[in-house]
Amino acid sequence: MDPKKPENEKSKDRSDAEKRVDSLSGEEQAAMSGKPVLTEKQRIEARRQRREKKRRPSPATGGNALSTGVRAVGFEVRRTGIFLGRSILSALDSLKPAGEALLAGVRWLAGQIGHVLILVLGLLRSGVAALGRLVLSLDRAVSVRKALTAVAVVAAALLLVSQMSDYRAIELGAPEYSAVDEIARAPRSEVKTPVDTHSLLLVLAAAAALAAAAATVFSRKRYLGLAIAVTGGLTLAVAVLIDLPAGLDAEIAKLSYSDVNAILLTGFWLELAAGAVLLVSGLGLFLTQEARPARARKTRPRTAGAIQGQT
Repeated sequence: MDPKKPENEKSKDRSDAEKRVDSLSGEEQAAMSGKPVLTEKQRIEARRQRREKKRRPSPATGGNALSTGVRAVGFEVRRTGIFLGRSILSALDSLKPAGEALLAGVRWLAGQIGHVLILVLGLLRSGVAALGRLVLSLDRAVSVRKALTAVAVVAAALLLVSQMSDYRAIELGAPEYSAVDEIARAPRSEVKTPVDTHSLLLVLAAAAALAAAAATVFSRKRYLGLAIAVTGGLTLAVAVLIDLPAGLDAEIAKLSYSDVNAILLTGFWLELAAGAVLLVSGLGLFLTQEARPARARKTRPRTAGAIQGQT
């Protein structure tokens, strides 16, 4: 009997078993090995879950639109800085060993820049929060009547200043200076202030408007606002009907000079603007009524006789 025959039969049987296993599909092999068999839909869902786990979380949202925008910008700045920093560091890392010292310096500099950016963002956030608190405080403290009073005071002061400023002038030979207007201006004559045209009329009106505006701080009388509106209307009437025609009148100057031109200066426009603001703020004060603060009623203590009388 040949002793090698059993060994040849065993190797032949083993090769036949391996061929049968290789001929099986992947699911049949998994079933034979005891592992769970996944369908194609389950494999797709598993791959989707793995991709979602690898995704980077987005910046936290919440609060008002301004704070959300600041956080989103900060997140993008940090992410861009990290990406650029890693790219630069990887490029410098390839220069070893000569770039090790430079790499350490760049890392230190990047850390300092990061600290500065964090500090700037913190200061910006604190500034926005402080501005919001200031706006809320002003909204509680400043009323419509107080704002109109402040505007009327400023307009009355501007009207007073306009009466001391030049409001018209006559330019001599203006066409000849048009080419060199940025270097030299045409000479002026007959420069006048509003007081030269209508005397102290609007000076007294400005003083009256200033006094009425100051009185509205202590009194809620509606006629004070009406008085301010009247001074504004008077100012507009004087500016349009008296100062404007007189300011643009150059007939007398044409008798002595040629190529003359009458111009209006800053004083006229200040006077006109102050009159319009006084008229609007005065009407606002006249139409605005603030509720008076409620006063607590004083109750007298009941006496024993009154209580007995009621019973």
